[in-house]
Amino acid sequence: MVFYMFVQLINTYYIGHTNSSALIAGVGMGNMLINVLAFAIMQGLNGALETLISQSYGASQNTEFSDAYRTKMRRMCGVFYNRGRFVCTLVMIPMAIIFIFSDNILIAIKQDAQVSTIANHYVTLLIPGVWAMGQFDATKKFLSSQYKNSIPVWVQLCTTLMHLGWCQLFIVRLEMNEYGAAIATNITYLLNMLISDILIRLMARSTFQDMVFWYDRSVYEDVGTFLRIGVPGMLMLCFEWWAFELLAIFTGLLGVDQLAAEVVIINMVSFIFMLPLGISYSASALTGNYLGEGKIDLAKRFATLAVVFDAILTTIIVILFGVFTDEISELFTKEPNVIAIIKKTLWVLEIYIWFDTIHGVQSGIIRGLGRQAYGSIYTLFCYYILGMPLALILAFKAEMGIAGLWLGFSIACIILDIGFAMIISCPNWTAIANKMRRAIEEGHQHQTPEASSYRKNYLHKSPIYSTSNDKGDKLNAPTFGKQ
Repeated sequence: MVFYMFVQLINTYYIGHTNSSALIAGVGMGNMLINVLAFAIMQGLNGALETLISQSYGASQNTEFSDAYRTKMRRMCGVFYNRGRFVCTLVMIPMAIIFIFSDNILIAIKQDAQVSTIANHYVTLLIPGVWAMGQFDATKKFLSSQYKNSIPVWVQLCTTLMHLGWCQLFIVRLEMNEYGAAIATNITYLLNMLISDILIRLMARSTFQDMVFWYDRSVYEDVGTFLRIGVPGMLMLCFEWWAFELLAIFTGLLGVDQLAAEVVIINMVSFIFMLPLGISYSASALTGNYLGEGKIDLAKRFATLAVVFDAILTTIIVILFGVFTDEISELFTKEPNVIAIIKKTLWVLEIYIWFDTIHGVQSGIIRGLGRQAYGSIYTLFCYYILGMPLALILAFKAEMGIAGLWLGFSIACIILDIGFAMIISCPNWTAIANKMRRAIEEGHQHQTPEASSYRKNYLHKSPIYSTSNDKGDKLNAPTFGKQ
């Protein structure tokens, strides 16, 4: 996940060395629009894949099920994957329209006209790349849910190294500024999608047997099950991401130099967050897989280990932040006013980063459990009822500037961590696993004509499942042994 933010970080680095505050702010505002209106929504919707694919894949690995059932669960992994990519394509249509008219929107909310124009140039040209990144994100969820994380890692490693060359060519050599950054990013995002798609197709008969196939009717059916999990997951991520990016809009009211500093800060924080976000994907996959297999104790154990490992990793990062304060402040720009603002804010960022990464990993566990609805409600409360008003008071009334905005959000993060811990620890994990498996099985019934007879003949006799009423409409919790 580190490579995802590396692209925007590299863009900021090259644009920052043009020493134009308006250009830095414009590209940063463009990244904000892309994150808020595209990546947050598509990644949130794709979060349903972490729940559905991880638990389907886990069920396919359980030898207590019949071979026929395990094969069908493997196919469901492919159905959910294709469905996720289809939904992302539909969502991209209104996003593209908003991007085209983004300059008018930004000016309407009192943003600087020059900054708004630059942002519009950037995001409009980047529409194809944004769509490709949504497709690639679904691929990453598909792969990580099966412990195949190395494929997207190597793909992104190669394309990120190439991105340095694209930026050098289009931004420095050809002096295309925001247009050059958009072209370079388009190439990188499209390569991510194309290379990973080709690799998966090449392994369709081996590693991903029964999972890879062209779109068919099953992709368009029972989208409701996908959305019932995807929309709450989208809201959980969007509520946080939108609040996070709203900081840039509020900072724009403080001046161009403050906004330029905020762009650098957001990129630093986002880059650091990619480390625990990768851990959260692993936590989601492990939690979902072991729930699907019925190994509840192992699911809980790995969830705990993920949080502990993240806490250790983040502590090291925060210490390095404190040691290299000057070097970090001067890394992305040489503008003295911008550097001074960044230095004054770093102490608050150390607090924010630590607690923000903790609930990032907790979010992965919640996705593995399929409890996104609870997470979205609590995220809404912490950021918008508590954090946002507090941040505005500290920034404008207490005249703390950017530091006040981040301090308000740091307090919200602390409360959010506590709430997420309660969401994870309180429920009966066995009951959650059974409920999700019922949802997957009901989704499967819509995909195959023999589903009703399969349910009647197989599930009724299964040593794992039994029917809870005379009609056999519901499934009881599986009678798992000790794990």
